[in-house]
Amino acid sequence: MENSGILRLLRKISADARISAIKALTEMSTVEENEAGCVEVETSSILVAFLTEQSKDKDEEVRRAVAKNPRTPSAVLTELSKDESYRVRRAVAMNSETPPAVLMEQSKDKNEEVRLAVLSYSKAPEKALTELSMDKEWRVRYAVGGELKTPPAVLTELSKDKEWRVRCAVAGNPGTPPAVLTELSKDKDWHVRYDVARNPRTPPAVLTELSKDEDEWNVQKAARDNLSFPK
Repeated sequence: MENSGILRLLRKISADARISAIKALTEMSTVEENEAGCVEVETSSILVAFLTEQSKDKDEEVRRAVAKNPRTPSAVLTELSKDESYRVRRAVAMNSETPPAVLMEQSKDKNEEVRLAVLSYSKAPEKALTELSMDKEWRVRYAVGGELKTPPAVLTELSKDKEWRVRCAVAGNPGTPPAVLTELSKDKDWHVRYDVARNPRTPPAVLTELSKDEDEWNVQKAARDNLSFPK
């Protein structure tokens, strides 16, 4: 059966069945491509055509299935990143094939869940992380502060955040510069000092000071348990 005939049949099935068809076609194309090497197989062309068509479906769950699919073309992901549903936009942000330029735009999305989803992408642009570090919602700034890929300069700025939970995220991040950890070890909130005491990158001299902290049960113990603590 020609591709057009298969697509006509797929259009007639229910939304749930179309979602299942997307999954099945994705699995089939992966298997066939592995067997054929670098040669594009027929199933792949059918899948791409179906994904493109279904990206405009009225059913949100169908569009979300397209947004999540790693075979969805970049141009389609770009369009879905502007979808009216935040759940669809969030799925785009979590797709490993979403172009960095799209993620940059999504870092400014009006929905907090979408902005948080950008952080789940291992190749999120540095500019996007910088943008998100200034987010109005502390949960987003907290997530940036705990990310290993967050640039040191951004972590330095977040270490001065007014929200103690954001400072905690920075204090516990192994990527935080030792000089910043030294400053955070003097934080007024014991939760922050506790996370500094647990950080493997905290300088031994700082751990020595934290082992005398006013918080005996949490900060002192964490400092002494740190493998970098002077023996």
